[in-house]
Parts: sequence; structure tokens; C-alpha cells
Amino acid sequence: ATTVTPAADGVALTLRLRDDAGEAMTHQRVFLRRQGRSRYSAQTDGDGLVRMPGVERGLYEVSCPGIDVAFQLDLRA
Repeated sequence: ATTVTPAADGVALTLRLRDDAGEAMTHQRVFLRRQGRSRYSAQTDGDGLVRMPGVERGLYEVSCPGIDVAFQLDLRA
């Protein structure tokens, strides 16, 4: 699940990773990239959450290699 909240300097982004059974996916490395460059990297916490404050608006790739997931996220609006 993705939550985007407007912030003065862009947006605050929160990602929640859960498995098929609804259990939190803890300690998963999440990468946020823009135009091929890494902008943010963090591990999910005990609730499967990773928070990214102050993200500049734009088009990003989100990836989590540990669970083989990647997708684009449009934060331009």
C-alpha cells in the first residue's frame, strides 16, 4: 500500500509491504529511484513500513529486490 501526503517541499511517501496472508514484510530493503539515480533507500520496520519524507514531485521507480518487486510511481500531481 502507498500513502502520499502533500508537504511543503514535495510529498511525504509511506509504503506498507504485506505478504499474501496480510503479514507485515519486515526488514525488506526498498529503493526509490528517479531517472536511474537512487534517491532514497531504507528497510521496512517491524510493521512493514518505510517512510520517505520530503520527496520531490516526479516519476519514480520503486523496487524491493528481496521480494522481486518493482513498479513506477507518479508523484507529479
